[in-house]
Amino acid sequence: MEETMLGIFNEIGIRITNGGFKSHLAVFFISLALGIIILRLVFSKLLKIIAAKTKISYPLLQQTFKGIP
Repeated sequence: MEETMLGIFNEIGIRITNGGFKSHLAVFFISLALGIIILRLVFSKLLKIIAAKTKISYPLLQQTFKGIP
């Protein structure tokens, strides 16, 4: 099972490395989307922690930092 998974990941890596413009563009957009999602989740969690430790409300913090990626 491990060899099969390693083989699949190896094949994907080879296709990305040797791929053309389309595969590089696809990897870029997938990475960009995942990065934005992860940053939003982490930032949201951080704002909740700040709101819990201070007297500033969570909606006010959200409004203050709105538009910051």
